Amino acid sequence: MKTIKRIAQVLAGIVCGIGCLELGIRTISPHAGSSFLFQAPENAPNGMYVRDNKLIYKPNPGFSAQSVSPGYSVPIRINSLSLRGGELMEKTKERWLVMGDSFGFSAQVSEDDHFIGRLNESSPIEFLNGGADGYGTWQSLIRYRSLKKKAQLDGLVVLFFVGNDFFDNQHFEGMQRKASSQQQGQPLLSKNKNPIELFISRRSYLYAHWKIYQRAQKFQHDPQAHSKWKSELMLYTQPNAPQQMLDSTDRVFRELARSLPPQKLMVAIASPYFVVEEERRETTFKMVQLSLKDVDVQRPITHLTTILDKYQIPYCDLSPDLKMAHTNGTKQYLSFDGHWTIEGHQTVAKTINRCMSESFGISSK
Repeated sequence: MKTIKRIAQVLAGIVCGIGCLELGIRTISPHAGSSFLFQAPENAPNGMYVRDNKLIYKPNPGFSAQSVSPGYSVPIRINSLSLRGGELMEKTKERWLVMGDSFGFSAQVSEDDHFIGRLNESSPIEFLNGGADGYGTWQSLIRYRSLKKKAQLDGLVVLFFVGNDFFDNQHFEGMQRKASSQQQGQPLLSKNKNPIELFISRRSYLYAHWKIYQRAQKFQHDPQAHSKWKSELMLYTQPNAPQQMLDSTDRVFRELARSLPPQKLMVAIASPYFVVEEERRETTFKMVQLSLKDVDVQRPITHLTTILDKYQIPYCDLSPDLKMAHTNGTKQYLSFDGHWTIEGHQTVAKTINRCMSESFGISSK
């Protein structure tokens, strides 16, 4: 009996110690490259996307779940048109589709805290969330064309993430060919994970720090482990981007310019966390063996705006306002996740509102 009691006391002490460590470590900032290393999509709800022959995949119609990861716990719902949010109500004002990747879908914040929710509160336009993790600009074009009549759309905002959308656009057609042979509507399911490990991964800051440390060590000793991230970050270090990459983005914006009048199309330019948070920049590039002295954070934006100017497409760079808010002490990006915080979404909504007013004369409430 004494032995059992002693074991129980030891176990209670261990649990208490881990609990204190869990609380304490939440005050410690993670590795500066945590946004690459943590990989928050691994914690995404299973089955949130289904295969699609044209889009490669799309949000699963009728899906609902809780998106949980260190820093947030958010309800997700997807309507019958594969848009994040509830079913569409009767149209009472202009309706614009917002397309983009994970920064557009933003499983990290609620619908009300999302920049689209904030725009809907302050703008005379109704905005719909057509974003999906990993989408590029080709999916934006396809989704707009397919939903134009169904959703009675009047305009389109393309959220272009300069961190990897050039790459996504370049590889889209090859991935689309592969998707054409797969079963449409089949849910995308992640690899089987130990349920206990998945539960801890979604909630524990201690586990998140450990996972980041393990991957940082792997990056250091195995160049193949970070080859994808290095190829994306090299867009910031090389004076000239690969022409094939620029051509694919040029072609899709040419098609968008043909599909919509200029007063009904806006491109919002989103940058990675290290553009706004300079203190995390050096470690991020050093992690993939790139020198900070070669980095020009404006270079990918310049590549993009050159294309947009060519087709006279209005655009809005979100980085300056995000950087100003960060400098003033308001965190704009999540520490582990690398996407916008609630405050970041608030900044983005204000910036897009201002750009819509300056470009189209659309005043917010």
